[in-house]
Amino acid sequence: MALGSAWRPSKAIPVMFSELSLQYPFRKYQRMILHQIDTAPGDERHHLVLPPGSGKTIVGLELVRRFGQPAVAFAPTTTIQRQWQEKVGMFTEEPDIDLSAGATFCPGCRETLDIGVEVRDAGSGLLGWTLSADGSPITSGSGPIGQTIPWDGAGFGGGSHTLGLHARDWAGNTSDTSTHANLIVPAPPPGSPPGDSSSGSTTVSSGVAQSSVLAPTATPGRVPRPTQTPLSLPLGSLPAAPQLGAG
Repeated sequence: MALGSAWRPSKAIPVMFSELSLQYPFRKYQRMILHQIDTAPGDERHHLVLPPGSGKTIVGLELVRRFGQPAVAFAPTTTIQRQWQEKVGMFTEEPDIDLSAGATFCPGCRETLDIGVEVRDAGSGLLGWTLSADGSPITSGSGPIGQTIPWDGAGFGGGSHTLGLHARDWAGNTSDTSTHANLIVPAPPPGSPPGDSSSGSTTVSSGVAQSSVLAPTATPGRVPRPTQTPLSLPLGSLPAAPQLGAG
């Protein structure tokens, strides 16, 4: 890393650099390097040679913070590029988030649940956040937010559901929090089939609400006639046949 005249330490460190602070203690040799650079009289260029895994990126980020000026890091591979980005997370805290919601709501009663969502950046740039219910996304965003989001519970059954808020910054820091809300399903109206929790449809006649569920009807067809039993009534004996005379 070469530091030219533009890298002279500045007493007025910008806010974005002043908010950076390594969340872990420096190693002994890292403290020695930083002390030597701080006390070197008139030195404007510094060349650091350290073995892999010794924390060169950490020292470089700390120098950027102390000088309080923009820096350019040249990396031979995308892996090393990502390493610089990830190590910034060691100088910042995770995003500050908060989640709140009512205890119960009844979508079938035309109620929605007001969910309070707050996501604040902690210094390394907010990458994005996601609000979910039982792991299924409700909505998301890519910047800080502080507002109330209405949720109608569409697609979810009755009972307790877990609302979750996840946030991630550009340094790789993440924050998670959750709360619970109980979705109430209204009781079915009288006359609804068993297990029917919907409001059902009704027809109104003469001001009286009647269920639209109809009783089963017989299959159209020929109606058999009842069997008729003949009755025998005694009407007397039949008259005798006339006698024919001889001749």
